[in-house]
Amino acid sequence: MTSAITFLGEIGADAADVHADTDLFAAEVLDSLGTLAFLDFLEEQRGEETELATLKIELFSTLRKAYGFVFAQA
Repeated sequence: MTSAITFLGEIGADAADVHADTDLFAAEVLDSLGTLAFLDFLEEQRGEETELATLKIELFSTLRKAYGFVFAQA
């Protein structure tokens, strides 16, 4: 999860208080452009693209869920 927190900082998100179960949207860590960048980061981690039409935001609303998303479908 450290690499995700580092990535969030690199895109300008305030990731100082982000933990595994922090809701990235409710805490306003991710905005619309940040969400797209984070999704791209997750796709790189998975090694494959994600079909946006079927993607549910709940799958990556926290770092714990995002990593579950990456490794469950890899």
